[in-house]
Amino acid sequence: MHDLELCARVRRISLSAEEQGAFLQRALRLATQSAMVGAEVRVEALGLSDHTQTYRATGAGDSAILKILPPEIAGLTTRVHNFLRQRGIALPRILWADPQNGAILYEDLGTERVPASRDAAELARIMRYLAKLHDVAIMNQQTASVEFPELSAQGFPKQTDLAANILRRYGALTPGRTNDILEAAVAAVEGMPSLPFLAISDIKREHFLMSRGEPVLVDLEMASFWELPAANLATLLSFPGQFTLPLDAGMKIQLVQEYVSARRKQSIEPESIWRAVKACEFLMSLTLSRAAEHCRSQPGYMVRDRRFETGSREGNSVEAEIGSANFKTLYE
Repeated sequence: MHDLELCARVRRISLSAEEQGAFLQRALRLATQSAMVGAEVRVEALGLSDHTQTYRATGAGDSAILKILPPEIAGLTTRVHNFLRQRGIALPRILWADPQNGAILYEDLGTERVPASRDAAELARIMRYLAKLHDVAIMNQQTASVEFPELSAQGFPKQTDLAANILRRYGALTPGRTNDILEAAVAAVEGMPSLPFLAISDIKREHFLMSRGEPVLVDLEMASFWELPAANLATLLSFPGQFTLPLDAGMKIQLVQEYVSARRKQSIEPESIWRAVKACEFLMSLTLSRAAEHCRSQPGYMVRDRRFETGSREGNSVEAEIGSANFKTLYE
């Protein structure tokens, strides 16, 4: 599964009763340890997998969101959170954290309906948020090395490094499409900042909550200096299952233009970023194809919070989103 993990976050969601019980007991212990929601703590599972668990912890009239992650991810996530929040990015407050046990307790901003409606004004605000996030995420190498030494140890890629990495990641998974992948790699890295860029991957609509009408990103778990700004846009605009209806090309172009107009730290050509977004959409389709193959061969897995084949939760599957006929092409 190593090659697949280079392209997608695949997790097992078919947990046994024993696993669920063990996770629940750990969540209760950590929530009680935090002392943030009173002595009589109750926890409600919001999302469970073998990799991460998310609960709503309530007690004494208060509630908070408890995320339990691998310890190394929890430690990095808290530092990324503090770095961005100190620079004006709206994020939920961290009420308590125990990174050594993988626990982070956030303020509870509520929940969002999934799939979301295609609210153009709301999406425009999210695009402006992303523009500000991307501006803040550009830093010099000294800052990057001090703030994120474990990420810096992987190096600070140039455009050629990023393009080569795309060829390595996707070429091995899809032999026979080398020319298409090469063209996509060249387009995807166009306009990449020359300074280190701290990317937060897996930017999907359900990872934004609206607080007083403004977006707040609630998932910072996938941070790297080896991801692309355009990949964020492609995921938000095109990942299956986010919206009641997929966004059409015209709406996507308008939203990308909104993003471009809101960028302050880097001048971006609208045509080049649109080409980069289309290239990242193509690469994402290859990711879905490979992930679908894996999920079919090993039932009980999902990728990026999506089931693939339609079951009891039709609105939350790739098949329901793109239609059965198109779904079959993922395996061709």
